[in-house]
Amino acid sequence: MSGWEGRIKKYWIFVVDDRTFPEHLRAGIAAINKPDTIHKQQEAIAEIIGIRPGDYILFNLRVSREHPPLLCGLFEATSMPYYDENPVYEEARYVGRKYRGGLPYRVGFKHVKNFPNPVNVDEIWYLRESGHIWSLHFSRGAAVGTHACISISKPEGELLVNMLEATNLGRIETSVVTRSLLPKKRIPLIDKLDLKTDRPGKLHYEAALKALLIHELADGRHKDVFGNYDDFIPNLPTGTRKELDVVLLKCRV
Repeated sequence: MSGWEGRIKKYWIFVVDDRTFPEHLRAGIAAINKPDTIHKQQEAIAEIIGIRPGDYILFNLRVSREHPPLLCGLFEATSMPYYDENPVYEEARYVGRKYRGGLPYRVGFKHVKNFPNPVNVDEIWYLRESGHIWSLHFSRGAAVGTHACISISKPEGELLVNMLEATNLGRIETSVVTRSLLPKKRIPLIDKLDLKTDRPGKLHYEAALKALLIHELADGRHKDVFGNYDDFIPNLPTGTRKELDVVLLKCRV
């Protein structure tokens, strides 16, 4: 069972754009796309499967003609990750309407604090030089493409929230998400993993093994193997433009 008593809330960042973000906010549902190949689908599942209710969620609103890349928040996960191909609400045009695969890998959220003024993401990158930002990234190592959902360490997450608070002195507002449109029946995302084996003990898709491990780490399992960790970061970039599949951290002494 879970070994996550006194669990540290994790921080996750979803990548959105000017078309999808309003629909995410209206529905109270964050989502990422479903790639074309089964292997990449398992990789996408691994990005989101570690989220648990109570974790913090931020959004990276991608650059457009109207604005630079922005960091928006602060939200809190309200469900386990699940699978749903339907539109997040009847009039939705992008989330569930075959846009980028319908964005079927999803999790519910609610607003914690509404910061009217987002933070320019370019300002965050400057903090790399001081070492305050070290795990935040959106690139996929040496491969082409970007991650649609990433996790960062607790100290980095707190720093980003402090930046939002500093940018919104005297302007922090209450929630703008008044309800969540979570469907009553949801397919657990763990059920969408392809666990076929080539031979006993060897999964056909390595990404499925990573997703399964992240799912279990999110529930605090395997401390008898890995030690008393209390945080984990999937897909951590290295200086050689590669990635470590999962890094375990001990944030509290």
